[in-house]
Amino acid sequence: MFIMKHSLADVLAEVDAKFRIRCCSSLRQKFPGLGSEDLADAWGEALASLYSKLSHNGTESYLESDVSLRKTVCEVEPLIWTISFRRAVDRLRQQTKYVNALAEAAEEIKISLTVSREDELRDLIRRVREETERLPEMQRIVMHELIRGYPETEKMTVLRDAVIKVTGKQDTTVGAVKRSLNEARKKLRELLVENGD
Repeated sequence: MFIMKHSLADVLAEVDAKFRIRCCSSLRQKFPGLGSEDLADAWGEALASLYSKLSHNGTESYLESDVSLRKTVCEVEPLIWTISFRRAVDRLRQQTKYVNALAEAAEEIKISLTVSREDELRDLIRRVREETERLPEMQRIVMHELIRGYPETEKMTVLRDAVIKVTGKQDTTVGAVKRSLNEARKKLRELLVENGD
């Protein structure tokens, strides 16, 4: 029986026709994170690597011998599987590096925004303190005691008792403390809005 001689291009075309679908399907199962485009690229790189390997190993003369195309393709099967697996791993590594770089960039942005937000918060606290000092005496005392004893001073009776300790006025009522607190909050809001905070 006469066996037709074949070229490296014939071998690559046959390898592509015989193994592409099986190989890419297997790679998709092993590397579910790789998209179709990445799998196609990995397969193309695997064929290019196979071409390079076969053409640099003196395979051209072997291919021109009387070995059948089918036998030649069968002999390179383990090689194409190994190469395609390695190219898929390379793609996954590139993808992972890209994702890690994005994550690092996002973290840096988050940190800079957090620092910026913390600076804004510190500035707001400073402004509230400054504006609290401008309040009338009773309102200022009520705000200071509310902040100093918080969260216990949320109860008006506890806040009244704290204000009495500071002022020494035993006749201070819960209503008077509540009124001073509401007026102080209203003035602080107005002052902060007026100053753009």
